[in-house]
Amino acid sequence: MTYLAAAARVADALTQEVLLAPIESSVIPLPHQIRALSRAISSDRVRYLLADEVGLGKTIEAGLIMRELKLRGLVRRTLVIAPKGLITQWIAEMAVHFNEQFHPIMSDDYRSLKRITAIHSDESRGLRTEYLENSSLSTQSAALRRDGPNPFRMFEQIVVSMDSVKAVRRTRRRGSASRT
Repeated sequence: MTYLAAAARVADALTQEVLLAPIESSVIPLPHQIRALSRAISSDRVRYLLADEVGLGKTIEAGLIMRELKLRGLVRRTLVIAPKGLITQWIAEMAVHFNEQFHPIMSDDYRSLKRITAIHSDESRGLRTEYLENSSLSTQSAALRRDGPNPFRMFEQIVVSMDSVKAVRRTRRRGSASRT
């Protein structure tokens, strides 16, 4: 019955253009955070840069915007790119304040996940992966790892470091240069 009541509250709030995220989170937003949320969702497409002073709650603002979009059914997947030192803070604050679970992916994790998704893809297509490296199919496997499934699609909500994104881009640039 609680889900039904919550759904009715959300449906009612949507008809009255009420902000849902402040109601559904465990944080009491400050006035500037409510203004940021209102401005961010005021247009059809959300493109909003959060660039406040240090300590003014950009993580909370971003969490409010993300939560609002999810409650309205406009967002299903989320990718956060943050400085390496703030990844654990992001994950903790999203869990505590918004009951949202994020998965960190660091550059080493990306390489491992890329290999796992390539192996899984090979196996699902019926290829025998244990002999792949010593066979003529190894070039096919290398192409699949390079162009194959995206490890970022393994989770709905991810936090990556800016350094990880740079490393992935460098790897892709080197791969495309060697193909030409």
